Amino acid sequence: GATFSCQCDTFKDTKTVKEYVDWCQGFGKICPGATFTVKFKTFDPDTSTAIFVCSYHATHTGEGGPVEATGKSTDTDYVYKMIFNDDDKIVSMSKVWNDVWACKGLGWM
Repeated sequence: GATFSCQCDTFKDTKTVKEYVDWCQGFGKICPGATFTVKFKTFDPDTSTAIFVCSYHATHTGEGGPVEATGKSTDTDYVYKMIFNDDDKIVSMSKVWNDVWACKGLGWM
């Protein structure tokens, strides 16, 4: 499977894109109705690399998470870098994200 990397505590043990997607699905239950905005995107055909600059908007109203629902919100920026193979499948994905900022906004820290 495609590899995943992110230099933050939330994803320190997440090694594959599948593991990351599974985490995202679980997070969606904690923060139902969350949305994201793509602010910038680009693709370099020479390196088969896509870059996405996004902002995630979420409020902790669902069950689960490190504490009971806080009703608090976060607007957190992040960047994805995805490298594709010749079959247009993701080979590796990196995320740049300040997880502490997001967790503080949600009232988890």
